Amino acid sequence: YALLYVAYSLFPYDFMLSMAELQQKLQGSGGGWLVDPRPVTEGGLVRVAKLFTEVLMAVPLGLWLASLPDPRKRPRIFRSVVVPGALMGLVLETLQFFMFSGVSQVASVLTRVVGMFLGAQVWHRRARFDVARIQNLVRRGIVPLAVVYIALLPGLNGWFSGPWSSLSVALARLSGDVSFLPFY
Repeated sequence: YALLYVAYSLFPYDFMLSMAELQQKLQGSGGGWLVDPRPVTEGGLVRVAKLFTEVLMAVPLGLWLASLPDPRKRPRIFRSVVVPGALMGLVLETLQFFMFSGVSQVASVLTRVVGMFLGAQVWHRRARFDVARIQNLVRRGIVPLAVVYIALLPGLNGWFSGPWSSLSVALARLSGDVSFLPFY
């Protein structure tokens, strides 16, 4: 999972290869102190959803790090999860800055730390979980969560952020303007 996480974080691997490209990136908006500095064209809901997803994606890494044996037999969340989470976030955000499509933001470092911390908390409290109670909770909550997900999905994908095009305009754009990933 950790390797796939890093591979996904660096997708589409469009790293800059010259100083001219780097200077162009520095003149643009490729990084932000806290959040993506580009104008909000996708809406606040999309930004919150992306940050929440970054937290969720880091939870398994926190579970894994917390599960590693500790010679002192006591939880060491700060040293074993928070520091590695911050370092991983800093390295990934730095690498993303050196990508054409990458946008570096401190918020992503924080979301990785929070996700890994939450994963470690779940690991250290795993003995308190009642499997039957969790299964019952999932059974009761899956339909309402699916309804909320389906309701949010069109908005998160930009269906309501601009005018709709006719089929002929969409097909014309598809044949000319659209660049498919990876390595476009």
